[in-house]
Amino acid sequence: MGRIKKYAWAFFGLAAIFFVTRGVTGFLGAEHRPNPTSRQALGPIYDAENRLLAESKKVQRFLLIPQAFKPTEENIELLARITGKKPSELALFLSHQKEPVLLPRANPKLLARLEGLPGIIRREYYVRRYPFGKLWPLLDGTQETLSGLEAYYRTILLQPRTSLNLGIKIELQRALERDVEQLLKRFKAKAGGGIILDISTGRVTAISTLGEKDLLLKDELPLSVLKAPLEEAYYESMYEDWEDFLRALGFGERTRIDLPGEEVGVLPVEIAGLEEALASPVQMVRALAALVSGRLVTPKIAIGVHSGKETYRLPPSQTELEDLIPREKGGVWSWGGTKKEGVFLVGGLWPLSKPEVAYVLYLKGVNVQGLPPRYARFVPKTLKAGKVDLVDLAKDRKKGKKVPQAVSKGAAKVMPDVRGLTLKEILARLVPLGLKVKFSGFGVAVQQWPAPGAPLKKYKECRVVLK
Repeated sequence: MGRIKKYAWAFFGLAAIFFVTRGVTGFLGAEHRPNPTSRQALGPIYDAENRLLAESKKVQRFLLIPQAFKPTEENIELLARITGKKPSELALFLSHQKEPVLLPRANPKLLARLEGLPGIIRREYYVRRYPFGKLWPLLDGTQETLSGLEAYYRTILLQPRTSLNLGIKIELQRALERDVEQLLKRFKAKAGGGIILDISTGRVTAISTLGEKDLLLKDELPLSVLKAPLEEAYYESMYEDWEDFLRALGFGERTRIDLPGEEVGVLPVEIAGLEEALASPVQMVRALAALVSGRLVTPKIAIGVHSGKETYRLPPSQTELEDLIPREKGGVWSWGGTKKEGVFLVGGLWPLSKPEVAYVLYLKGVNVQGLPPRYARFVPKTLKAGKVDLVDLAKDRKKGKKVPQAVSKGAAKVMPDVRGLTLKEILARLVPLGLKVKFSGFGVAVQQWPAPGAPLKKYKECRVVLK
């Protein structure tokens, strides 16, 4: 019996040390008092198709003030039911905890009984919610510690009734994430990332990193990795020396992309070789786009801000490069890919005839012996698959233009399920099938007629309700 008491006292002693050192986070699993920024709502963020990527949701929680809380048997029992802890554990915890803590979420009826108890205060604050998940490096924060795009536009997003619209398409973003993940596994790399830039508009349509958030913003790559396209463009241009040529392409300065943490790059005054200049993948993709368009743009992810009833566009700034002869053909250039180099980079202009996008994929910490041939000229699968725009094809059909057989013969025999899609996505699915689309409302489809799976032979139109 004496030994049992001895062990019991030892247990309570260790428990007391545990509570003092770890407090509420290790015991109740709740957070400390919310950061003051969480008392403010951040505006929502939408993708290019107006789909919600991020929003602030108001939540109610109860704040426990240990010094003011009355540890009666009834109160302790109620607290135990809410937290799932034993009354004896809670009594010991309250005797050592000094700082206010948030109670965990529980049954609303139980929480309502806390209202009015001494030492219990109701608090309302906001949590950041991501319907499509967190997207590195765009959206990957909490309401208290924002990062990426949200940190860059924090001041704007804190304004009442303000939202941010991006040029990002979630399908393209997801496809790029899969490409980066595939490369990481194949090359056993520690970190990787990719960026796709629309040449005509200067908009970033997809950007993703895995393993290291700021990977695409770091100036750690020599320009010799893009030696072939840079040398070809230089010798065809009107520039007299390498320094002027590279500076015109934006090397040695920040691109001013709307992400925090971008590095400036290294561009010596006198350049003996491209390996002496260092740049980031973002600087490289901007330069590749300039080789085609003849313009140096500011790559931007956000395309507009909606505040109240007003919408403000965020056009990327651009500079004409008069001494540069724009190239008419694309290409794919790779560098590294083995354990010796430790990195793998592929840059491209796609499609090969009349390029529309520039892209860069970069891997760091490569740990393979040889580069597989099919990865030497790697083109993101999403660019190959997304070369043809089904909406544009539908317009061409109405004008009597020839439509690629792969689309015109690929009609489904039954009605597709378009619920949950935007109007543009619905048109892309149904118009190539020869169906007219009638719609009402705004947002995404919640109802459709005919029902999914109905034979298409019986119908010539589809009606959808958007909400």
